[in-house]
Amino acid sequence: MEAYLILGPTGVGKTPLGKKLESNGIAGKKVHHFDFGKQLRVVCEYRDPLFTTAELSFLDEVLNEGRLLENDQFYIARKIFRAFQEKAEIDLDEDIVLMNGLPRH
Repeated sequence: MEAYLILGPTGVGKTPLGKKLESNGIAGKKVHHFDFGKQLRVVCEYRDPLFTTAELSFLDEVLNEGRLLENDQFYIARKIFRAFQEKAEIDLDEDIVLMNGLPRH
């Protein structure tokens, strides 16, 4: 799996770029757009059972207060990415992942 970061300040078009590349692919390869903010909202909205009540409460605070993850909380971001990876059925030998909003600390 190849992975690339999409970097830039809020509002510059990272998400539309990621969506376009996901739709079109890159150099004939399948692209998966991992938008960390979107995935974070999905986890909180659907109360993903992979996360403990304490983790979900913490993530609610992160969203409500616009906080960032500290190094000791980064395992939560890893869990969010792994859940995305499984749901997206990423081919680790062939596919490309665009990381948007991660790292988020």
